[in-house]
Amino acid sequence: KDLNSKQIPFLPTIDYSSLNAFLPDTPAKLIKSEHFHNVPIMTGTTSAEGLVIYLVGQFDASILSQINEDIEILLPSHSTLERGSKKSLEVAAKIKAFYFKERNISEATLKEYVDLESDCMFCYGAHEMVKAHLQQNHGPLFYYHFSHKGIWGFFESAGRSIPRTGK
Repeated sequence: KDLNSKQIPFLPTIDYSSLNAFLPDTPAKLIKSEHFHNVPIMTGTTSAEGLVIYLVGQFDASILSQINEDIEILLPSHSTLERGSKKSLEVAAKIKAFYFKERNISEATLKEYVDLESDCMFCYGAHEMVKAHLQQNHGPLFYYHFSHKGIWGFFESAGRSIPRTGK
């Protein structure tokens, strides 16, 4: 399993062939080219979105020990650093220190791992889109972070539990 190429099942579908396509290219390209309708935008993230890796079957406990052996797995999939380079190892070590402090990555640090996955898979993209929108200085923008843990959270409703996190 290639841990550096996690697949996120929630991506926009680009419609290249329709004459009046809603999304004729990637959002990043549309924003950069200023080829979009100037309408109010609402975007955001929710806490623990990284839990989606459990729901789509991209997690098992062996991943945690693999990361301890190869910390470059912690690099986001959009990283352009050359794997094995001094800079790549340095950045991976900083990521590990930020999320896990001095602890080894294990089931005891599962919450921190979920936070890392949330940031890599969801928060980074939302933040980059907001920055691009603000640089173009277009229309109203509403940016939120939602962190309510209700009884019908998507993880609990799937009938799963995460060991040692209380979630």
